[in-house]
Amino acid sequence: MKKIFSDNKGFSLVEFIMVVTVLGILISLASPISRFMVRKVREREGSLLIRSYLMGSTLFHGENGTNPKNYKDLSKYVSVRACKVLDPKKCKKLKSVSPQAPRNWNSIDGNYLIIMDPDLKLYTKFYAIPHKKSSQNISIFGCVNTKTGKQKIKTHNSNIHLLKFHSFC
Repeated sequence: MKKIFSDNKGFSLVEFIMVVTVLGILISLASPISRFMVRKVREREGSLLIRSYLMGSTLFHGENGTNPKNYKDLSKYVSVRACKVLDPKKCKKLKSVSPQAPRNWNSIDGNYLIIMDPDLKLYTKFYAIPHKKSSQNISIFGCVNTKTGKQKIKTHNSNIHLLKFHSFC
């Protein structure tokens, strides 16, 4: 019986504390990485949203010979849904609705204000500007030459710089 208790091959208290410390260090390193990945996924989500609107504009022009004038024209080819409020946390709980303004609406997730600029004959432009309450700080600009279908999407860290992309297309 003495031999059974003397050959105890369990962890000592020091070994246990070392394992817990190493796990704590790994978790503290993973937290900033996971926040970075979540931010990148949300940025990609905004770019995909703009890309779908550009594609819808091209399809609308191909069928009608003009650029879409508002979200109703665009919604014939892509889903255009909005969140009622400017708060991303509330948008998670609310159902999406039709946009309340013809050329401006909130994204479904509540992170971006979408602005449609169809005033030029050859181009349709879309801006995705993050709300003040949004976790995003990247603005997204997209334009399409509706005759050729050529698209460009650009991201920037500031909303002010979107004005320089007016001649981007």
